[in-house]
Amino acid sequence: SEGRLIGIGALVARGGLIQYPVVGGPAESAGLRPGDTILTVDGDDVRGMPMVELLARVKGLPGTSAAISLSREDGSLYETEVVRREVPTGTVAKVALLDQEKGIGTLHLRSFARSTPSELDAALAKLEAHGPLRGLILDLRFNTGGLLDATVDIASRFLDKGRICSLIGRQGWLQERKADSALTTHPDLPVVVLINSRSASGSEILAGALRDGGAAILVGEPSFGKGVYQRVQKYPSGEFAVKFTAGYYLTPSGKILEGHITSGRFGGLLPDIPAPHPDSTRLRSWLIWDPPPDKWLADVQRLFPGHFQQAPPDPGLASGLEVLRQALSEA
Repeated sequence: SEGRLIGIGALVARGGLIQYPVVGGPAESAGLRPGDTILTVDGDDVRGMPMVELLARVKGLPGTSAAISLSREDGSLYETEVVRREVPTGTVAKVALLDQEKGIGTLHLRSFARSTPSELDAALAKLEAHGPLRGLILDLRFNTGGLLDATVDIASRFLDKGRICSLIGRQGWLQERKADSALTTHPDLPVVVLINSRSASGSEILAGALRDGGAAILVGEPSFGKGVYQRVQKYPSGEFAVKFTAGYYLTPSGKILEGHITSGRFGGLLPDIPAPHPDSTRLRSWLIWDPPPDKWLADVQRLFPGHFQQAPPDPGLASGLEVLRQALSEA
């Protein structure tokens, strides 16, 4: 939730196979590469160990180290020590200028953490370095939510007034979260928001707020419909807390987003312009759509050919781009 991850910074598949190390992370610095297989951790043989147990051996507190031996693709043995520390992560990705002449850019929000608003500001500045930004495709596909405060702050970048969402509790009390004009940076920027069936919670709050506030239209598939929020009750008498579902989220127009708790209620958001994805295999779609970093892409494609294939056409992105081009031509 803070946008920080402590560990060795490597994606590990079954059998201790390293898919790839995070660029700039401790595993990469220690020499781990795609295709390595973990053999021992701190002298203990982990071959054949269940994944949960293996990962528990590798994880640990920041500043501690793990002595790891690995088998390389060519069969050679590689031994190293990895110091656990903060791993570079990012909740904003796929920042690109799609049409430089018209000033249309895109970016993907993976989730909503404390770091996301500042990451978004940096991404917008990167797009604007090429010239005035006149249209934005905000990709919220596969974004399952995160922190409400970060979601509200991001909505405030595009809305300088009005409600972002409301929270209705069990006893019927209503709490409003409103746009903060002090955070508004792009109030007049035309925005297309891409959603799909894995856009949930914070994604739906942001998409609903931008549409209801007149700042965006939605393109893609119906969203998931996760519209309940949780609270944490801490108990000073013991080292424990209780996290419980406390109520529903409502969009500014009053729609309850939740669609899974009460039967008969349609939750989620319907797109203004439908653009279904042609690939029904969701996991494979995600792996193709959000690939490994360029540094390791060729290695991962070679090692995992069944998962990382050539990206299919993206009807959502194409539709969003066409909508913005047409709007800017008419302006």
